[in-house]
Amino acid sequence: MTLAAGTFVKGASALAKERGLPISLAKNKVKGLAIKCVRDIKDGEVVLEDMTILTVSSQDEEQCEQCLATLEGTKVPCTNCGKVVYCGRDCRSEHVATHNEEECRLLQKVDIKGTCGRCAC
Repeated sequence: MTLAAGTFVKGASALAKERGLPISLAKNKVKGLAIKCVRDIKDGEVVLEDMTILTVSSQDEEQCEQCLATLEGTKVPCTNCGKVVYCGRDCRSEHVATHNEEECRLLQKVDIKGTCGRCAC
């Protein structure tokens, strides 16, 4: 599902307001999406929290997605997307909590061979 920028901005701004955050999102025709303050910010107040949506290793060697061990020999792929691999079933089972269907969907759009998706970097 793709959200139009306007829908995203309205939803994110409403969520920020609901949580009492001192920010809202705005769309600028020249600079794109922007975060703006809607009130004074107190010392030590949390303004924005971020979470990782997708990680892709940039190492030359293929690594287990859970324990980061260099993979040699048998590799155990994700049962959903097959894009990430593990050194064994135990690591795959442990990683299920963070590697979910959303991450699998995003990985389908990334060229794993190159970190940036545009070349073989």
